[in-house]
Amino acid sequence: MGTHKVRLGNEDGEHSGKVRGLTCKRRGEVVEAEFLARVARLGFRVSKPWGDSDRYDFVADAGSLFWRVQVKHTTWHDPFAE
Repeated sequence: MGTHKVRLGNEDGEHSGKVRGLTCKRRGEVVEAEFLARVARLGFRVSKPWGDSDRYDFVADAGSLFWRVQVKHTTWHDPFAE
């Protein structure tokens, strides 16, 4: 089973809410909420396992398939940006 990456955010790569200035844990929670909202809008049923000991954050139900999903957040600074 391979890994698939999905980019969240708008066309400029910015998240819908303010992410800068938050702790790493809080940023992760913001990105998980964005993921949850996006897949729900796409029509998936989504479950969140209890606790945070599993290797995945969500289970996405596509009817005949279930996907384990781990949500990651990274930041990037363009050194050439003005």
